[in-house]
Amino acid sequence: MDPFNVLNWRHHLLSLRWMDVLAPATLRAFLADFHDFHFVRKQANSMVGTANGDHTTTIRLEYLGTFRAVFQGQGDRKGVILCERLMREDMVALLSPAVYRPGHNHGVMADTALLEALDAMGSDDMDLRESVVRRGMASQAALYDEAGVTREHSVSYQEHNYPVVLRFLRAAAAGLTEVQRAQQGRLANASRELCAYFTRSNGQFFPIGDSFRLPNAAILAAHPEIDPAVARPDDPVDAAERLYCKSGFFSYIRELPGPRVHFVATATWNSAHHKQDDELSFCLELDGRMVFDDPGYSDAANPGVTKALGTADVHSAVTVADAPFGGRSRRPTGSGLRSWSRHEGGFELRGSHSRIPGIVVSRCWTLTGNKLTLTDWIKVSGGEGEGVAADGNLRLGMHGFVLAPDVAFVEIDGCIHLSRGGDPVGMVRASDSSGTWSAAPVPYVGTDRRQIDQTTRLVYTAPAHTAHVFEFTFA
Repeated sequence: MDPFNVLNWRHHLLSLRWMDVLAPATLRAFLADFHDFHFVRKQANSMVGTANGDHTTTIRLEYLGTFRAVFQGQGDRKGVILCERLMREDMVALLSPAVYRPGHNHGVMADTALLEALDAMGSDDMDLRESVVRRGMASQAALYDEAGVTREHSVSYQEHNYPVVLRFLRAAAAGLTEVQRAQQGRLANASRELCAYFTRSNGQFFPIGDSFRLPNAAILAAHPEIDPAVARPDDPVDAAERLYCKSGFFSYIRELPGPRVHFVATATWNSAHHKQDDELSFCLELDGRMVFDDPGYSDAANPGVTKALGTADVHSAVTVADAPFGGRSRRPTGSGLRSWSRHEGGFELRGSHSRIPGIVVSRCWTLTGNKLTLTDWIKVSGGEGEGVAADGNLRLGMHGFVLAPDVAFVEIDGCIHLSRGGDPVGMVRASDSSGTWSAAPVPYVGTDRRQIDQTTRLVYTAPAHTAHVFEFTFA
């Protein structure tokens, strides 16, 4: 694999964070060459001074501040001046509206780096400082909704953004104000709750959206207030059933009777930030083992794999043949979990979306005892009837079920029998016979984000003119 084709590799190279192990004389020589290449001879890489490299620039600015302190401690005036030249170039870039991402965690990190750089260089430009603080306050507020849940469609980014916001708030003021302390407490509680409900029995996250399977151990160690594994006096006593539904994230946990059940689903669209076409997708874990999984997310894959991981065709979602999802950068509307109710031993959850132009997809999940029922509806607007397009052609719905890699299947008399290591897991049955089952490999990211494996996605393809009901019965 050519590392230059991996965005994250170029990001690491140009951030200069790998230079912190160099001897000062070698470091100064590298920095002088970097400055000459990018800013004197103007042969800058496409990730230097551009929106594409905004986060790279932020990290580089932070490390340049560290390198400046090293040279200053050694009395190396030339090294200090060189670092300050580079820092000013990066500061100009991050102050540019063409580079800055408002309402994005990259924007918050950029403003934090700017404030810390201004302090390090002893700047007395209060107008500039206040401008950066105002911009950063607006961006950090936009990262969360009124419930304190991330707008970035990801459990991992709920975890990731918490220390990002705290660092900005500390850089923006000499200590936290009472308002900022209250905000920190609200975000801590919301982050801990979301992480708790989307953590599997083995301590991994359900990889909903752009979520990694492994929590960030360094973040949790530094911020135990958001670690669900750290007990608190005000924690509720564990109940046999627990349910969470906020901001397009749903989780249900049942300890008894029968196998431990953990079900999660999502339907949310706030922006293009870390957005996948995963509306109405779900995962199911039984007794700590995944049955219906998600392909996951990687920040170290090549662009082709990254693009594939975000498409609806690799999720446990509903797609329509020859009718792709609309762009994620369009004005977000129409995606959500609409209602839920809980009954003894289960729940009912309803959601819908209109991400496919001219089509509304709805789904209802019902769990009762050892049976999970899915009911899917596909409504085509502008046609002559349900499931009929404006050209009169019948639409075909494709109902996906992503299996965990260790789950095998066999179709017998139209029913899908699932097993693991020869032991039965359960059976999926479509309530009608209008469609056909098929299977295809899809990319799968496990705990090693650099390793792209495969798993199986089952698809039931049927005319979209009526509701389709699927029953998964487990032991």
